[in-house]
Amino acid sequence: MRGLFAVLFTAIWCFAGGASAQSLGAYKDKLFSYPKILEKNQNGSFLRLDYRVERDIDERDQIRGAKVRGFYVSMRGRKGQQDLSLNSGPGRIDYARTGQVRGAQWIVVYLHGRGGDRSQGISDYNFGGNFNRLKNLAVRNRGLYLVPSINDFGVKGAREVAALIGHYAAQAPGAKIVLACGSMGGQICWQYLKGEVAVTALSGALMLATHADNQFLASSHLSANGRPLPIVFGHGTLDGAFSWEKTKALFDSIQVARSGYPVRMRLFNTGKHGTPIRMIDWRQELNWIFANG
Repeated sequence: MRGLFAVLFTAIWCFAGGASAQSLGAYKDKLFSYPKILEKNQNGSFLRLDYRVERDIDERDQIRGAKVRGFYVSMRGRKGQQDLSLNSGPGRIDYARTGQVRGAQWIVVYLHGRGGDRSQGISDYNFGGNFNRLKNLAVRNRGLYLVPSINDFGVKGAREVAALIGHYAAQAPGAKIVLACGSMGGQICWQYLKGEVAVTALSGALMLATHADNQFLASSHLSANGRPLPIVFGHGTLDGAFSWEKTKALFDSIQVARSGYPVRMRLFNTGKHGTPIRMIDWRQELNWIFANG
């Protein structure tokens, strides 16, 4: 009997510890893990990865660039998926959501680039099925995934997205909130990271194929007593929209500005503008943000 109590106590203790630490369980890790590491720095915060079109697009997609092969996808990620609108002070914002609303332990908000809309980040088959993986991680791990349609990348748009985040943060007190910012969507994210537009407290950000904003170096997060905000940069070496060298320079400068600051960079060798969105390992990077945020 005592042995049974010991087992039950251990199970309860592990569950409570796992919940407090917030760690996402494995889901299709072999399919979505990073390719071979070509280069890394001493502590592994910088990785240059062996991205190859022949393997990572041609072999992965059933229809090149439009539909991934079926075994990368699970429709369980659509549980609770809806297209909705929110009317707030800044204005109306249309968005999609999936996962748990009330009591969510974490919230990821994906912000698309210019010319896109919410359909990009909620798609199951585009970008190699990587968004479907994120949706499944949310559904299977008490998370909530939000994808707003952005019509303004300036202050108005940033305030609309902040209202959306605040709306759902109020229904999930204590949830860790992470931004995933693709391309021009980074314009909104930088406004939050620099403190130019107020938003519910963030736990971290993934800056994917977006521009480097050196004004972040003067933000409160980098001050001696500031709250560190974990950041993951993802970029391709053949990105024709935003320079990976400038992102790498900002990554290096952040580490110099504050020793030990939680920042990472994943550089996809020969990758183009959309490559980090297709190739980022959501589970690995989100778990790192949760552990450091």
